[in-house]
Amino acid sequence: MLVTFNPNCVDPLGRRAVTIAIEYDQIEILALLLRHNLELGDALLHAISEENIEAVHMIVQAQEDRHAERSTEMHFGRTT
Repeated sequence: MLVTFNPNCVDPLGRRAVTIAIEYDQIEILALLLRHNLELGDALLHAISEENIEAVHMIVQAQEDRHAERSTEMHFGRTT
């Protein structure tokens, strides 16, 4: 069974899945979400506010990876 989901979905309060994962310290869920090209919005600020150091590191690393990927694509063209 193929399961798909929208990583940019929001709950009735307008919170993104990434924000909820940070709020409830669900690091495994955060890792899953970061593997998808989701909108980070203010996730980094939320992680800092929650004093969730592991989430801060994960989000910064994800942003660095995205930047490196975009730089490579701009230099060499899309490879996939």
